Amino acid sequence: VGAGVPFPARLTAVEEALTGKPASEALFKQAAAQGVEGIKVKPAAGNTDEYTLHLASVVVGDALAEAWKMAAGK
Repeated sequence: VGAGVPFPARLTAVEEALTGKPASEALFKQAAAQGVEGIKVKPAAGNTDEYTLHLASVVVGDALAEAWKMAAGK
Protein backbone atom coordinates (compact mmCIF):
# COMPACT_ATOMS: atom_id res chain seq x y z
CA VAL A 1 0.00 0.00 0.00
CA GLY A 2 1.54 3.29 -1.01
CA ALA A 3 -0.38 6.55 -1.40
CA GLY A 4 -2.52 6.28 1.74
CA VAL A 5 0.29 5.51 4.15
CA PRO A 6 3.36 7.52 5.16
CA PHE A 7 5.62 5.03 3.36
CA PRO A 8 5.05 1.92 1.21
CA ALA A 9 4.08 -1.06 3.30
CA ARG A 10 4.05 -4.79 2.74
CA LEU A 11 0.77 -6.24 3.96
CA THR A 12 1.92 -9.54 5.43
CA ALA A 13 -1.52 -10.04 7.00
CA VAL A 14 -2.94 -10.25 3.46
CA GLU A 15 -0.32 -12.82 2.50
CA GLU A 16 -1.11 -14.89 5.59
CA ALA A 17 -4.86 -14.72 4.93
CA LEU A 18 -4.34 -16.05 1.39
CA THR A 19 -1.77 -18.76 2.07
CA GLY A 20 -3.08 -22.29 1.59
CA LYS A 21 -6.58 -21.27 0.53
CA PRO A 22 -8.21 -21.66 -2.88
CA ALA A 23 -8.25 -18.37 -4.80
CA SER A 24 -11.53 -16.51 -5.15
CA GLU A 25 -12.60 -12.90 -5.40
CA ALA A 26 -14.45 -13.22 -2.07
CA LEU A 27 -11.23 -14.40 -0.40
CA PHE A 28 -9.31 -11.50 -1.95
CA LYS A 29 -11.79 -8.96 -0.58
CA GLN A 30 -11.78 -10.55 2.87
CA ALA A 31 -7.97 -10.79 3.00
CA ALA A 32 -7.62 -7.19 1.82
CA ALA A 33 -10.04 -5.89 4.46
CA GLN A 34 -8.25 -7.79 7.22
CA GLY A 35 -4.84 -6.87 5.88
CA VAL A 36 -5.27 -3.12 6.09
CA GLU A 37 -6.66 -3.13 9.64
CA GLY A 38 -4.42 -1.24 12.00
CA ILE A 39 -2.06 0.30 9.47
CA LYS A 40 -1.26 3.96 10.02
CA VAL A 41 -2.58 6.21 7.26
CA LYS A 42 -1.56 9.69 6.15
CA PRO A 43 -3.98 12.49 6.96
CA ALA A 44 -5.98 13.41 3.87
CA ALA A 45 -8.10 16.52 3.45
CA GLY A 46 -11.70 15.62 4.13
CA ASN A 47 -11.09 11.88 4.51
CA THR A 48 -11.32 9.96 7.76
CA ASP A 49 -8.79 7.26 8.55
CA GLU A 50 -11.60 4.70 8.25
CA TYR A 51 -12.45 5.89 4.75
CA THR A 52 -8.81 5.81 3.67
CA LEU A 53 -8.48 2.25 5.03
CA HIS A 54 -11.65 1.25 3.18
CA LEU A 55 -10.22 2.64 -0.07
CA ALA A 56 -6.97 0.77 0.58
CA SER A 57 -8.83 -2.50 1.10
CA VAL A 58 -10.76 -2.01 -2.16
CA VAL A 59 -7.57 -1.26 -4.12
CA VAL A 60 -5.73 -4.25 -2.61
CA GLY A 61 -8.69 -6.58 -3.27
CA ASP A 62 -8.96 -5.36 -6.85
CA ALA A 63 -5.21 -5.79 -7.40
CA LEU A 64 -5.34 -9.36 -6.10
CA ALA A 65 -8.31 -10.21 -8.33
CA GLU A 66 -6.60 -8.69 -11.37
CA ALA A 67 -3.35 -10.53 -10.68
CA TRP A 68 -5.28 -13.79 -10.34
CA LYS A 69 -7.01 -13.21 -13.70
CA MET A 70 -3.72 -12.35 -15.40
CA ALA A 71 -2.05 -15.45 -13.95
CA ALA A 72 -4.90 -17.54 -15.34
CA GLY A 73 -4.43 -15.96 -18.78
CA LYS A 74 -7.73 -14.06 -18.75
